[in-house]
Amino acid sequence: PGVPGLPGSPPVPKAKTGDELARMSILPERVEIPAGGSAWVLVRLAIEPKWHVYWRNPGDSGVPVELTWSLPKGVSAGEIRWPRPEVFRTPYEVTYGYGDEVGLLVELRASEGIDPGDREASLRGDWMICKEMCLVGGATRAFEIEVRSPGVAKDPRPEVVAAIDRWRAEVPRTAPPGMGVAAEIEFEGALVPDLVEARGVLRVFGPAGRFQQVRFLPDATPGTRYPDGGPVEGRVAAGRFEIEVPISVRPGDALGEPMRAAGIVCLGNARTDPAFEIEVPIVPPNPGESTAP
Repeated sequence: PGVPGLPGSPPVPKAKTGDELARMSILPERVEIPAGGSAWVLVRLAIEPKWHVYWRNPGDSGVPVELTWSLPKGVSAGEIRWPRPEVFRTPYEVTYGYGDEVGLLVELRASEGIDPGDREASLRGDWMICKEMCLVGGATRAFEIEVRSPGVAKDPRPEVVAAIDRWRAEVPRTAPPGMGVAAEIEFEGALVPDLVEARGVLRVFGPAGRFQQVRFLPDATPGTRYPDGGPVEGRVAAGRFEIEVPISVRPGDALGEPMRAAGIVCLGNARTDPAFEIEVPIVPPNPGESTAP
């Protein structure tokens, strides 16, 4: 078989870089937006087998995929709509992310006063990709934006619509009011002025339908921590689920942001099974306010 590096031996395969282990593409390559309107863009990462990239809350380690847009004046980008992530476990940590492929949806908006016409734009994607080891990678893709006059419609390509709809179906949504999914927080004691730390439980409950598994994946929420790290497995009985998530609240760690407990409830085990966004505001009292009973 030969010895690598000696004459007559086969060449040693070059290890792939983080840039090569995930391949980024944009759909559509030419984005059509009516003035005063919006259009969805799908950013797809095709990921090398057995490697994975990270969700908005990576878990015990990792860095989320980051998208940086260079857009013409009058065009802005919304937040990433993240599909339901997978859970990756090792003997040392639990992380959240995506293997094989992931489609990230972003809404681009055009201001009302923008002139119709073609414009150049670009996207920079950066990621950490891991298997037994982790590498950083990234790519830049140029694309075109066509701003149309209001009311001038064009039929989008069916394959573009199908790809966007496919990934939109995997994005956790807010449960409709009539569905009966609810969340509440119970603290061990009253929230008092000059609060340093409070401990409590986030309870989420609702109908389980045909599913027998349910879990909660926590978001990264400044000032609110989930001591067990997650995911938190729930209970299913008589067609309903309940999840109890231990939390601790430290207003001094909130970085000036509104405090909340948040995450997603995942029914079943497949990425295409239903998932719902959960968010419960936490409002600690200000100094000088009366203590709640």
